[in-house]
This record gives sequence, structure tokens and C-alpha cells, in this order.
Amino acid sequence: MPSVWSTQQWTSALSEWRAPLFNATMIALLSVTAALALSLFTLEAQARSSVSTARIATFLYLPLLVPQVVFISGIAVLAERALLPPSLTLVAAGHFLFVLPYVYLTLQGGYARFDTRWLMLARTLGASNTVCFWRIRLPLLSTQLVTAVMLGLAISLSLYLPTQILGAGRIPTLTTEAIALVSSGNRSTIGTWALLQSALPTLCFMLALVLPRLIWSRRKGML
Repeated sequence: MPSVWSTQQWTSALSEWRAPLFNATMIALLSVTAALALSLFTLEAQARSSVSTARIATFLYLPLLVPQVVFISGIAVLAERALLPPSLTLVAAGHFLFVLPYVYLTLQGGYARFDTRWLMLARTLGASNTVCFWRIRLPLLSTQLVTAVMLGLAISLSLYLPTQILGAGRIPTLTTEAIALVSSGNRSTIGTWALLQSALPTLCFMLALVLPRLIWSRRKGML
């Protein structure tokens, strides 16, 4: 046990975490929003045309199959040749490539188990495909949507290499700051930033468990 209890480390950390937290949150929101939109578009197109998902899944999972250092280095070279400077948007694009497979995989299970008789019933009542998507499919997939969003946020908040390489070390986040402080040797500072860095992903996973139960608290058999 420590001989002296003090909030000095927390006070110091909390005075420096605003910019890293803002950057991490914006990058996560941008990447997850893009991944969610593309995943829904792809899955809905597949559902309407009955196209096989095997070939599409191969491209989506490519960032997970190739070593991260090699993949991100290639993206950085392409960005440099395209004269794209290191920026928050470029980092978000890099995060998008790693968030997309998990968001897609989470939603794919919901689409595979979806009872299409609800859509058939709605169409017999004159509903269009767009109405069926917004008024029937999405509400019934709300559990998978919440899980996909929270999982994507947690993954983006934890990514280090895409942030460091594509941002050229100029876009600080909670993860990059926490890892940079490891070399300081100050265990109090390291522990404080490690707790801050792990708090947001933990919160996302907790919300992924709690929110679906709150949404369907008055419905049975929806979880």
C-alpha cells in the first residue's frame, strides 16, 4: 500500500487529457459511422439481390489477415503519393479499415437470423423496400446495431499503429499518450493514463450489454 494518498497524478493527467480525448472520440465516431453505413448498405444490397457474401467478406477481412505494420505502412505510402498530409481525417480512414470487419461481422449475424416474413407482410400492405428497411429491419436489428457501434468504438479507441503512422505522431489520442508514457518509468503516471485509456473501451462494452436490455425491456424474446 502507498505511504501517502494523493490526487496529484489524476489532477495532472486530467489537465492534459482533453485534446487526446477529443481526437480519439472524433476519430472513433467518424470511422464507426462510415463502417456502419457501408456495412448496412452492403448487407441490404446482398439481402435484396441474394448475392454470395464470400467474395465480399474476403476484401473486408483483409486488414485483419495482413500484418498490421505492413498494411498500415502501405496505406501511408499511398497517402504520401496522393499528397494527403497527416490529419485527423486520414487517421479516421485508417481506423475505418480495421473497424469495418468487426462491424460487418456483427451485423451479418443479425441479417442471417432475420425473419424475412416480417418484410413480406409489410410489402403485402404496400410498404416499399425503403420503408421496410427503416421501419422494420433496423428496429428489429437494434440489438446488433448497438453492439456493432459499441464494438467499433472500443476497437477504434484502442488502435495505436494506425494513429501513430498515418498521423505521423501529430494526432495525440489516449492510447498514443499512454504508450508514450511507458518509457517515462513513472509508475503513477503510467497507471493513471492506462486507466484513462482503458476506461472508454470498457464503457463501450458495458453499454453494448446494457443498452439492448433497456431497449427491449418490455419485449420478450428480442435479445
